[in-house]
Amino acid sequence: MMSIEEQKAAILKIRAFDGTSFDPEKRIAHFADEYTSIWLHCQKVANDYNLTQEQKEKISDRLYKLATDYLYAESRCLSWAITGPARFPVARNEKRVNSAQAKINLYVNFYENIEKLCKRWTHQEETQDDKRARWLKRIDFLEKYQEMMKDVNKMIRQGKKEEAEKKYNITLEKNCWGDYGFEGYHLSNNLATIKRLKQQVADLDRARETKADDGFSFDGGLVAFDGDEIRWNISFDSIPEADMRTKLKSHGFKWSPRRQAWTRGAKTMSINTIKEILGVLK
Repeated sequence: MMSIEEQKAAILKIRAFDGTSFDPEKRIAHFADEYTSIWLHCQKVANDYNLTQEQKEKISDRLYKLATDYLYAESRCLSWAITGPARFPVARNEKRVNSAQAKINLYVNFYENIEKLCKRWTHQEETQDDKRARWLKRIDFLEKYQEMMKDVNKMIRQGKKEEAEKKYNITLEKNCWGDYGFEGYHLSNNLATIKRLKQQVADLDRARETKADDGFSFDGGLVAFDGDEIRWNISFDSIPEADMRTKLKSHGFKWSPRRQAWTRGAKTMSINTIKEILGVLK
């Protein structure tokens, strides 16, 4: 990996703005200084997320490539104010300008989203138990919020707006109708979210209860239910034929190198459907 000093020195040698600036040296120097600040910011974020040295080097190399890709694209752009208007290649130059703009957008998007990248690299796969706990916590919060909204609306109908604000430490604003309180759609949307989350918990629990003992062996492989991840895993003794792979994919199965099996979520897939796919249903 090139150090930031080496990268900056290389950037300063690129004659990127000769055709678009009256002072190309000053402009490239400004870009190099700005690049250094961005590089340091990206490395700080990487350190905050405890990325490995290899991951930090990947970020550095990617940022440098995006920056130089833009500079080389910019070096092909012209401005008639610099070159003179005679026989100016308008159509060709417009394509080059659009290309340079697309490349600088990639450069900007990369460093603006560096934190998202670090989060993705350090994210641990969420288990079904983690999801269940998160859903239950969210349900508890939304149910309390639902009761608060209903209580506030009741107090407002009783002429106790100030008491409601003091009780729940909120500030009530008039809605589009000039009334105070929570509108009906607030309550109905919140209630719909609660019902959806409860259904997800119920589906997960039901899948664990009803599918736990549904695994079976077949001629050429094994079907197993993973109760932790709520997934069906189909393992074949050898690579299945193309027709079988197509059939598996059409039913949502994907090959998982980690599991060494064809896998998909089990909540909406019955064991009978799997037997039909495999041709073992009697």
